[in-house]
Amino acid sequence: MNSELYAGQLRHRRSKPKAYSFTYGVYYVDLDLDEIDEVARRIKPFSHNRFNILSFMDRDHMGATGPGVRAAVRQRLAARGIDPDAVRVSLLTNTRILGYVFNPVSFYLVRDRADDALRLVMAEVHNTHGEEHVYDLERAGDGAVYTSRAEKALYVSPFIDMDARYVFECREEAGGAYDLRIDEYKGEELFFQAQLLVSPRPLTNANVARMLARYPFMTLKTIGLIHWQGLKLWLRGVKFHSHKAHEEAGR
Repeated sequence: MNSELYAGQLRHRRSKPKAYSFTYGVYYVDLDLDEIDEVARRIKPFSHNRFNILSFMDRDHMGATGPGVRAAVRQRLAARGIDPDAVRVSLLTNTRILGYVFNPVSFYLVRDRADDALRLVMAEVHNTHGEEHVYDLERAGDGAVYTSRAEKALYVSPFIDMDARYVFECREEAGGAYDLRIDEYKGEELFFQAQLLVSPRPLTNANVARMLARYPFMTLKTIGLIHWQGLKLWLRGVKFHSHKAHEEAGR
């Protein structure tokens, strides 16, 4: 299968208005969208659109309804002039664990079937208000590192306002590892960096069991740490930007 497990570290660094950083161990699944049902057949703790220890629910992604996330992605690619049959798409994400999931950001990696070259990256961002936005991160330039730029379009953190833009980088390392970076700028000033450093492992029942033992309740950990780190920023006196205020400013 093309589908794999990925494990590594998530790092956040903030330079403004106060320096702050943290690093956590994480794991993800990289699901080839053509293989989801095959993964469900092979991996006993994993199911597609039904409850299990790990479950991938189409409704958790792309606002998918009806035929599901694979069809939604194919439709999105076709609308951008990309032949869905000429590419394969994998989704680097977290599944539900015992029915619960929160994914701050998931990555759709679109590759040419002919040479496996990275054609397009889409970043699907969710916030804690149940909202989502998908950024089509088209490559800027022809450098070795996949780089893209995007204006901020979704309220994410109450400690970062909406007047910002992103620079995204995807570095493909030896052995299939990824170095995924999202830098956030205000004007020309870099003030926030998120970095995901992960390496692949075969998607097997044994490796899934190891990840569950090493990182139990990964998705609950994610939402818990978001609030814990938010509390620490608030106690440091970092300005709080309410979601309601952003909604009213956009009217």
